[in-house]
Amino acid sequence: MRIGILKTDSVREEFQGDFGDYPAMFRAILMSGADDTPIEFRDYDVQHGEYPATIDECDAYLITGSRESVYDDQPWIHRLAAFVQQLDDARHTLVGICFGHQLIAHVLGGETRAADAGWAVGVQETQVLSPAEWMLPYRERIIHVRWSGEACWIPLGEFQLGVGFENHTSHPSRGDILFYPGGYSETEILFPYGSACFASKMGQLAGNHFLTVAEGHEQLAAMGRKVLWEGAQDIVFEAS
Repeated sequence: MRIGILKTDSVREEFQGDFGDYPAMFRAILMSGADDTPIEFRDYDVQHGEYPATIDECDAYLITGSRESVYDDQPWIHRLAAFVQQLDDARHTLVGICFGHQLIAHVLGGETRAADAGWAVGVQETQVLSPAEWMLPYRERIIHVRWSGEACWIPLGEFQLGVGFENHTSHPSRGDILFYPGGYSETEILFPYGSACFASKMGQLAGNHFLTVAEGHEQLAAMGRKVLWEGAQDIVFEAS
């Protein structure tokens, strides 16, 4: 399989020593989850006009993130938008990350515009002002983990929420609840009550940190012991 990485920006030089540039990041991520299928990568610096000779030069393409905005009036963005349309017309496999998925949506009829709050960096907290009935309370059964240390989990099987990885980690703190959207292992919710390293029989995993226990940490260890020694327990998540 040959994957073309459409590079739309560069990581700042002072950070490249630790993290590499965007193509190196995505090669590492994709190779970490690859099976025995050989993967070849080709990088295209689309900001500077580098494109494949034909769309069939690669089996799939990935558009990286960028500090630019998809609605900016820049020639390289217009050309990339035309390439996205060409790929879609041919039903060629395409994945967008951050700027990339915004551009795909923009080209295919969605709306991308500046946030009213302007630029933001890092983890952002959100608050649901009017919860819908389907959101809460959320009732499930929780069992003890097998590979992740001092934690419990809610197995969700093949359930698909339609989200990818965001703010994901393998080392949650006590009370930091993770959602794993599936892929290498089944979909699940991880609830650490102590020291945990998120993993499955497939190896180490990372989950999205989407919920934090703000009060009652002193009760988490007792919850873990109860699930460990007494088996599956009912659990309810509800609005305070």
